[in-house]
Amino acid sequence: MIREDVHEIVEFLNTILKIDEEFMWELFNTRIKVNDELLNHPTVQCTSSGTIRYEGEQPTKAAVMGSQRSGILGLLNGYFGTYEYGSREGWGAISMVMSVEEGNSRIEKFVVEDNLKEDK
Repeated sequence: MIREDVHEIVEFLNTILKIDEEFMWELFNTRIKVNDELLNHPTVQCTSSGTIRYEGEQPTKAAVMGSQRSGILGLLNGYFGTYEYGSREGWGAISMVMSVEEGNSRIEKFVVEDNLKEDK
């Protein structure tokens, strides 16, 4: 479930982005290694690559050691929760809108992504 105050953090992030775009770029594009326990946290958003491990018949998100990472956006989305159903099931609500100008990427803004509801 997504916390109701998620819009407040997005407003704050956009305010800080206007103050120091380079700081926000560095902060939000830094990924740090995480262990298997954090990788399998129910709400923190992490990335992994490598082989899929199984516990019984259920696959886990655990990957080749050292290839699993997360950043501040994954942590914030973990705090504010994930969608329980719909097209964004399992995903957090906060996203970065990026643009590329003359080969340079930049963060345009942070947004709260709407979940397209589907019948359960």
